[in-house]
Amino acid sequence: MLKSFLGLISLALTAGVFAGSQAFAQDRIHAVLIGVGDYLHLDADLKGPVNDVGLVADALLRRGADPRDMTILSDPQAEVPEGAARGLPDKAAILNALQSAAQTGAAGDTLVIYFSGHGSQAPDLDGDEAGGADEIFLPRDAGTWNGAFGAVENAILDDEFNAIARTALGRGMKLVAIIDACHSATGFRALGDPSRGKARYLDPEVLNIPEAVPNPEAVPNPPLEGEFVFLYSSQSDQRSFEYPVGEGADRRWYGDFSRNLVNVLNDTAGLSWQQAFDAVSLRLRQSGGQAAQIPDIEGPMAGDAVFGGDAPGLSRIVVEGQVLKAGLLQGVTEGSRVALYADMLAQDPAGFARVREVEGVTSVVDYEEPAPSVRVTHAAIIERALPSGRGIGLSDDAREFLNARLDGGVDALAAALDFPLARDEADQLVVVNGVELVIVGPDRVVDPAGLGTSPRLAFSEAGAVSDLALALDRHARRMRLEKALAGLAHSGGGMAFSLIKTGVEVVFTIEPGASRGRKCGNGEGAAADVIAWAEANHCDALRLTMKNGTSSAQDVTVLYLDAEGGISALWPQNNLSNRLTSGEEKTLRFRLVNAAQDGRALSESLLVLSVPANPGAPRTVLTALADGGATRGADPTGLTSFLTGAADPGASSRGFSLAPKGAALDMKRLDLIITPQPATKTD
Repeated sequence: MLKSFLGLISLALTAGVFAGSQAFAQDRIHAVLIGVGDYLHLDADLKGPVNDVGLVADALLRRGADPRDMTILSDPQAEVPEGAARGLPDKAAILNALQSAAQTGAAGDTLVIYFSGHGSQAPDLDGDEAGGADEIFLPRDAGTWNGAFGAVENAILDDEFNAIARTALGRGMKLVAIIDACHSATGFRALGDPSRGKARYLDPEVLNIPEAVPNPEAVPNPPLEGEFVFLYSSQSDQRSFEYPVGEGADRRWYGDFSRNLVNVLNDTAGLSWQQAFDAVSLRLRQSGGQAAQIPDIEGPMAGDAVFGGDAPGLSRIVVEGQVLKAGLLQGVTEGSRVALYADMLAQDPAGFARVREVEGVTSVVDYEEPAPSVRVTHAAIIERALPSGRGIGLSDDAREFLNARLDGGVDALAAALDFPLARDEADQLVVVNGVELVIVGPDRVVDPAGLGTSPRLAFSEAGAVSDLALALDRHARRMRLEKALAGLAHSGGGMAFSLIKTGVEVVFTIEPGASRGRKCGNGEGAAADVIAWAEANHCDALRLTMKNGTSSAQDVTVLYLDAEGGISALWPQNNLSNRLTSGEEKTLRFRLVNAAQDGRALSESLLVLSVPANPGAPRTVLTALADGGATRGADPTGLTSFLTGAADPGASSRGFSLAPKGAALDMKRLDLIITPQPATKTD
């Protein structure tokens, strides 16, 4: 809720610095923020959008937007900045606000369009989707399919947003569109307590959309022209989710993408939209290791700086005594270190403190000695501790399943594990899917990216307890390592994102392969570069082109995370040097194989880790993070020992709260879905 969240800024700042923000904002920022949670005619209410619009409004205020240039359309209980126009998110109000903003802005101004709510799909009526389906957005007054005029009542088509985009771009405005909804037609089954998460998607069947609608002649829209960037909360065939944050009176729901994006924008001044996107991608995986949703980005402005990077006090947080007005919602972690300031714009810290307890929107800190000699009003996180998380747990049906099959039941399994089992509140949860044990992420969805893409826990009757314990320990280690790596990649204090290039530049390329008997070979078709996420076929090849575009040498390690929870070191091998000098380029090529015999796909990941190297210093080689990996030589940055300990399922998170001093880590990641090998093979 914006009222409590604006404790981060204070009313005085909202009226003072932000109202006069045009002094440091190059051009005006016009914003239309839409949050639809209370649906009038559909049984599809969401709890997060009413809170999301407050988060986004705050992020825009921090970056120089004037509340008088904002229109916020959401449910009546939404709390918005003073001076902003507000209304209900009906279709007419949404389109009128968007048209007005697009026609009011001048050349060089930025129009921000934000939508949080349900999406779906409907038949393409004008042919612009080339025989596919129109993506639709569902405002407050949306209804179901109306056969009289062949459309979902009051739905907003992507074509209508497209027309508004063309108006704004035609006037020379810059356009930033942020969509926290989804339009996936992919079917899957969610398990677990629906009070712990909800998808922002309505199936066309719920909207009574008929299956057979004549397709018009294809007349695709011409591409957009101008300066724009679009950020989507998930891929086109995925769902987007909202989750609760906090407990008790502090418990509020937020879109997972919106919350993480706002935190990234509030954490770091100098970053591009692409860097913000990369950071959000990491944070979305950090809570549970499995990616419930992988965001997407497009547009020529992806590499441009986010507006308002020079806004004063961008990352400052209000502090009252020992209470920090930020908590779980803002990504504060127990053990983090903060600098304390006498006012929002003070340059020199008056002291330092350590976060002791974290609640939904507040935290308690302990001052370090010497205590500040002046009253402090603001703080900034300078060292972000790794999040502790809640590990892996067993659902009630999994406990019943195991008690009936294991000698000694769940108690015997728990005794054999290196970590304590949790219950439904765990980051990852073991559930029963038919006769299988499956590990699901925070979305509690089985096989979100296709059959078999959730990890299975196989065990034999003879060694059931030991097999399961080994598999769960392996998955717990992988989850902890992913959490640690993602945390270090945006931990602040020297490792924050910057418009200056950090780490190696990596281009991922999928080359077509072919199955020839039991062997793989090269296939037909063109190679394709991919970003962040890709679907590959059995026998395809993955090519990595790594170039050190920085001014210093970089030590590079490539790790592969497989579907069984295993971690392999792909590079360096055989004691080869992993150091890339400035300007040096290296190409690696690997064959992608799906050896599963049951026709399931595999969800796997590849990580490229790079660490700056000082001239003459020993190499940093992180292959010890792989299963059975051994430390090679020295550990000049301390990262190897730190990450090895942080990934240990039996270790306390408190012992690995902060990264080694001066250590900097850059991570490039590719998530892969590898389709099964064909049923019949050609020789």
